[in-house]
Amino acid sequence: MLLILFSISLCISWVSPDTDCFTVLYTGISGIPDCPEFVGVAMLNEVMLSYYDSDTMQMASRQQFITDYLNVENWDYLNRLGKERYDVMKKTFNTIMKGMNHTTGFHILQWIRTVNVTEDGSVQRSMRFGFDGKDYISLEPDSMRWFATNPNAVRIKEKWNSDESWNKHWEWQLEEELVGLLKKYLQVGKEYLRRKEIPENGVGHSQLGIIIGLTIAALLVIFGIIGTIIWKWQMRDSPSVTYTKAQTSDVSVPAARVSEGLTLPLTDQIVPEIDGMEDPNMDVTGARPHGEAEETPTAAVGAAGEQLGADTFGH
Repeated sequence: MLLILFSISLCISWVSPDTDCFTVLYTGISGIPDCPEFVGVAMLNEVMLSYYDSDTMQMASRQQFITDYLNVENWDYLNRLGKERYDVMKKTFNTIMKGMNHTTGFHILQWIRTVNVTEDGSVQRSMRFGFDGKDYISLEPDSMRWFATNPNAVRIKEKWNSDESWNKHWEWQLEEELVGLLKKYLQVGKEYLRRKEIPENGVGHSQLGIIIGLTIAALLVIFGIIGTIIWKWQMRDSPSVTYTKAQTSDVSVPAARVSEGLTLPLTDQIVPEIDGMEDPNMDVTGARPHGEAEETPTAAVGAAGEQLGADTFGH
């Protein structure tokens, strides 16, 4: 089924709002088990109207207005027509496979007939065959002559160009039948097709969705850039604070240095605890024992200096 949908998508192209397009696509498939050997669809302005395959051998409607419009006799005719086209495709498929020395494997043949009717009433017609994804042979509608676009299609081209009745049939198909069906189905399905029409500004719903999506994405990118710039400005203007861990020295500073007037860094100064600090020379009442005088700071510094000199020069 995915292959069928892919094949259908190959023949769909954007059409001007002033042009109506009717397309009949036949696809022949070989080498895929459990897949219909032949599939046919009819489309009006890219809307599928009917479907036919070689498994059911029945034409099926894909739109309610087609179901309501066609009667039993119309469906019988379409079923016979589908079988005839299937026979033509099968015969052409076998001829191409034989000419290219293919006997087995996966291969695909497409047969596309298209008419475009513009607002001023001019008609553009085309019919072509493609094999394995490449153009094979096509009909030039003005001269009603076949042109081979593949070297292996030369023999088929010569055969079809020599068959006058064959080319007359397809001339009638392209100029009369398909144009008539296009106008008839436009009239019958005008209410439905009006809802499917491309707006006057030439932008379809899918294109409008893409434009909206791209606009939203662009706005998100712009807002992201603006937010990044504002954040960087705030970071630049904010004060920079660096926190470092204070380092203290484990080496005791001799008291003599203090007497020389040196001052320790703030982080190395020892702040005595005033409250609750015990002096080993004080009793529990806070008084010194009898006979011991309180040592003055100057005497303490001098004693420390003498002891430092004795320790330095005594060895």
